[in-house]
Amino acid sequence: MKSHFLLLFLGLSYLGYYQPSFVGDFFPEFFTILWFLQCFVFYFIYEFVDIKKISTPFLIIFFGTCFFVNLSSAPIFEDDYFRYFWDGWMVSQLKNPYSAAPLNLSPPENLGKIWEQINYPHLTTIYPPVAQLFFGFLVLISFKSFVFFKIILGTSSLIALFLSKKVWDKFELPNSLKLILLWGAHPIILKEWTNSLHYDHLMVSFIFLSLLATTNIQKSLCLGFAGATKYIALLIFPFTGLPWNIRTIGIVVISFLLAWPFFGDPLQIVKSFIVFSQSWEWNRGLFELIRLIVGPHFSRMASGLIIISIWLYYAKKCYHQKSIHFNSLFIFLFFLVAISPVANTWYFSWSILLLPLCSQHIIRFGLISYPWIGLSYLMYSKKIPHLWVAKMWTLEGMIIGLLFFLFLVRPKIKKLIA
Repeated sequence: MKSHFLLLFLGLSYLGYYQPSFVGDFFPEFFTILWFLQCFVFYFIYEFVDIKKISTPFLIIFFGTCFFVNLSSAPIFEDDYFRYFWDGWMVSQLKNPYSAAPLNLSPPENLGKIWEQINYPHLTTIYPPVAQLFFGFLVLISFKSFVFFKIILGTSSLIALFLSKKVWDKFELPNSLKLILLWGAHPIILKEWTNSLHYDHLMVSFIFLSLLATTNIQKSLCLGFAGATKYIALLIFPFTGLPWNIRTIGIVVISFLLAWPFFGDPLQIVKSFIVFSQSWEWNRGLFELIRLIVGPHFSRMASGLIIISIWLYYAKKCYHQKSIHFNSLFIFLFFLVAISPVANTWYFSWSILLLPLCSQHIIRFGLISYPWIGLSYLMYSKKIPHLWVAKMWTLEGMIIGLLFFLFLVRPKIKKLIA
């Protein structure tokens, strides 16, 4: 089977990941169709059209439309931003967000509705200090308006896309402006950063600043701040080309710990995170296979051992290299998400922006695998068990339409493009 058939089919079938989420009152069918078109256009342009021949205004309109649609739509199965706002409000009031769980505090009258929708209200926050400072800053510049907070949070992801373009320029990726407008409209990126409003783009920004830095000290500082935004960023240290010495590692650790003294006991966040993740197994794709093989009691341990083994393998492989190894970094990040019981598609959102810097076979692997992981996650999801089966008519219709397109319309399009 030709690769373009796989890419287009999987791009279309990505609707299978979103469609069940829209059942009931979650989302209008209108936006379902728009997201489907977004998936289709992305894969179509990538597979059939030479990026050099596409006009920049068209890509700006395409990206802008997708960005606005996702930002203005109601988040799907997401409520993390309520916790973001609550933590930011605590910081803006010069209160320690780690001091007490929301359930143990009395909210102000104007925050009552937000307080009621915070996830895991019996636990203190799990987000690291730099993320807390970011939330507090957003609350202040949004004048403590929840609506403005959400808009600014989603819009701030444009900074990560801008820095991504700068990284691509540094590594001499041609047509970087057009590529960032195309890849920035990837369904996973916009779903996670502008619809779900996850703040991963802050961590991504620090990582890209690390790649853009000119000295090892600057690189180490940025990487430490990225780790203080989300712990996972510390795992990419071996892939960055930084020397493994006391000075470099010390700077990373110091910048990572810089904000902790202002927030009290750093172990409290670890305790909350452990409790938080014990019943959280949304990633039901490859992790489900691990559960079937080793059983539910040992699945998390097996998952952790596999992830550590993959990390050690690629860390050793990159140890003697003085420049970043994008192929190894992407593969590690991909399997970290695919195997972990806790992580989910939001970690794909920043590995996607590394993908264009990888070799062609890795790019193919990533583009083909992303939708498959989304679908396999959905198939095994406890939240919506096998609901996708009820929507098979949608997939059947897409398959028929795809076959019609490939064998009747595609040859004519290829001639026009040629």
